[in-house]
Amino acid sequence: MEPAPQTNRPGQTPAKSQRENPALRIILQGYPEATIAACAEYQRSGDDGALDLAIAGVVQHHLSKPPERPVAEMPGSTKLAGDLGMDSITMVEMACVFEDVVGTRLPDEELDKIVTLDDLRAVLRNLPSAQG
Repeated sequence: MEPAPQTNRPGQTPAKSQRENPALRIILQGYPEATIAACAEYQRSGDDGALDLAIAGVVQHHLSKPPERPVAEMPGSTKLAGDLGMDSITMVEMACVFEDVVGTRLPDEELDKIVTLDDLRAVLRNLPSAQG
């Protein structure tokens, strides 16, 4: 008798092979598991909610000091440089990660538009591969 296929109950984390491609774990080495899972879910499904969690996790990971509350709970108007203290080098590092997660290059003119968390979300959602 063959084993039953793996299914997941709502809220249950999918099996590793179902939720991520092998390169993702290398790209996101050192990131929290929840961030890796969100990135993998976005790659698999194109879900905006997963993208939001991935963005929050990547931003949180790149902060030089922990914020008072998690990035996922911050308003979209939170300024990456002004409120979170990110510098241009950190922004470029994050852009490289997002390019790998989203699967397309972020044009320089789009990067220049990113000031807030909402700006970052909008830029990533409006990329051709971010639209599903």
